[in-house]
Amino acid sequence: MPRQQIYLIGPMNNQITGSKLPFKRDCLSVLFYNMRLVNLNLHDSSRLVIDECSIFWKKARIPTHDNSDCIKKLKKLYEEWRKLDKNKTRTTELQKTHENKFEEQLDNLFDLSHANALNLIKIEEDKQFLLRQREKGRPGCMLGTDMKLAGIEKRKATLKENEDGRKKRRELETLKLTGKLLNIGNSIVYVFS
Repeated sequence: MPRQQIYLIGPMNNQITGSKLPFKRDCLSVLFYNMRLVNLNLHDSSRLVIDECSIFWKKARIPTHDNSDCIKKLKKLYEEWRKLDKNKTRTTELQKTHENKFEEQLDNLFDLSHANALNLIKIEEDKQFLLRQREKGRPGCMLGTDMKLAGIEKRKATLKENEDGRKKRRELETLKLTGKLLNIGNSIVYVFS
C-alpha cells in the first residue's frame, strides 16, 4: 500500500524513530496513522503518541508534564491543522501565511518538558541537550546508554536491596528476642498477645 500523504505534514508513520526528541511532524504523522489506518479516535491515538514520545523524553532524562497535559497539547496541534485543512482550497494571502507559519513550526521540537525542567535536571549535559533540541534544526542527538550513570544507578539499587535485607533481618531478630515469632517447621508464625 502506498504511503498516504497528509496535507502539510507528509507521509504517515506507524512509529516515531530517531535519536532526537520527537518533533511536531513526527507526532502528527503517527497520530494520523493511528486514526486513519488503525481506526482509533483522537483521544486514544493522542494517548498512544504521547506514550511513545515519553519514551524518548525518559531516555533523555528530562522531566515532562503530566500525560493528560501532553495529550491536550497534541490535540491542540491537531485542531490547528484541522482548521488549515478545512480551508485548504482557499488561495488567499492570509491562508498561505497561516499554512507557511504552521509548516515552519512542524520541524520544531514537540516540547513535553516540565515548565521547570532546566532547574530540575541535575546533569549539565542533559540541560545542554534540551536547550540544543529547542533550537531550530534541533542539533545534537541521544547516543547509547550513559555507562557511568548506569553504573551509579545499579550500585544505588544494590545498596537499597542490601539495606532492605538488613532491615528485614533486624525485624526478625527483634521478633525472635521478644518471643513473638515462632519457627515451626518450614513456616514462621507470629504470636500476638
